[in-house]
Amino acid sequence: MADMSDSVPAVLLIDSRTSSDIAATVRAIRAVPGPSATLPIVLLTPHMDDAGQGCNAVLHLPLAAERMLDVVSEWAGPLEDAAFRSFDNPLYRLIRIVGRRRASAMLMRCLDSLRRALTQIAEGAPPKPIAHDTAGICGMLGFEALGVAWSAVEYDEPNALEDAVKLTRSTIARLSNN
Repeated sequence: MADMSDSVPAVLLIDSRTSSDIAATVRAIRAVPGPSATLPIVLLTPHMDDAGQGCNAVLHLPLAAERMLDVVSEWAGPLEDAAFRSFDNPLYRLIRIVGRRRASAMLMRCLDSLRRALTQIAEGAPPKPIAHDTAGICGMLGFEALGVAWSAVEYDEPNALEDAVKLTRSTIARLSNN
């Protein structure tokens, strides 16, 4: 997957004072194929009762700078780390869809599942059911290479278990440092 962080904005701000139909605008953006469909959308509005009409977040005007930075960080990841915003980064892709807090919680559960899979394998459990579950979890969360590695275990490919375990350990180490 190519790094599109320069061509797709991290967050889109819509000013309710310039768009009369926010819901239609959001639907049109979501219908665009590719990464733009998951673009976090933040509504800027002077109306305190405005619920956002499909937007990921709402910022009420007058704008408080600290609140704006918090919202952008929630939906785009750490503001000080431009390299983080790569579509090759599964955490960044998750953040764009569910927000930083939910993405972090999902990854913590994924880490627990990966550790549990390694423990079960080390204790001699049959690898196929573990491989099936682990491949599904990894694929669902955007860890494509890890999902493929565990699928290879499920289909008895040569050296697949050793390769999957090695990749799982490196993934756990990388995620544990974030």
